Amino acid sequence: MTLLSSLGIPLLCYLISAVSGNDAAVAFALMPVGVVPLMLFAGLLLNLHSTPDYFIWLEKISYMRWSFEAAMINEWRNDPVDTFNCTLPCFRTGGDVLDIYSFSSSTNIIGRNIAIMFGLMAAFRLLAFAITLIILRVGAKR
Repeated sequence: MTLLSSLGIPLLCYLISAVSGNDAAVAFALMPVGVVPLMLFAGLLLNLHSTPDYFIWLEKISYMRWSFEAAMINEWRNDPVDTFNCTLPCFRTGGDVLDIYSFSSSTNIIGRNIAIMFGLMAAFRLLAFAITLIILRVGAKR
């Protein structure tokens, strides 16, 4: 999952560099605008159920969300949590941890998330390619 997430980051950079053209200042300005919302709606900082309806699409296109969910399910499903010397309200099982993040504990979701990450990587690459072709054609007509 970490490998797929690491492969998704450069593809987002390709997309942003295609949009910015040859201007590095524009690329540096667009990078936080592109990455921060995807990080915010990945499920780590905000619970998936607390995402406003008008930002659901950011949650769906965030490759970080799919990677984080798969990693959390892989780590916590059906595992007891060591509560040695716990004085606060503690998690008893890994399912309790997944419930806090609004993730399902089904193992089928890991495969779905991997497929979605591959799909997002392909979509980012194709979109960057299409934008590059459009910019080249517009530049050739001038």
